[in-house]
Amino acid sequence: VTEKRRTKLRQRHESWMDTFRDQVDIVPGSSVTGNTKAVKRVVNSLELAEILKLAQQMKEAGNASFKEGDFRMAVTRYVQVEQQLKDLRALRTHETQSLAELRRTAQRNLSLAALK
Repeated sequence: VTEKRRTKLRQRHESWMDTFRDQVDIVPGSSVTGNTKAVKRVVNSLELAEILKLAQQMKEAGNASFKEGDFRMAVTRYVQVEQQLKDLRALRTHETQSLAELRRTAQRNLSLAALK
């Protein structure tokens, strides 16, 4: 295997591990104190409802900014949504789905606004 191929495989693996860390609670072989990305905060239904409501409002503000042509503000709002939701874990399946759906929507909108 060539050095170029090894480098490409290493980068792909690191990218995959970053994605994996964002989606799981604890990464096998990593310490919780040494890897803060591996720990997600579990929230109850009431707290999650408030967080989702605020995140939805920020997403709508981003949508309004996007429609007005203020792409920098739209990017800011979508990043705020992502930051607010990235380390959360819900207890119930339907809550997990709502959380994931809002996060995916914000990520798609962020990508689109960043391209403008």
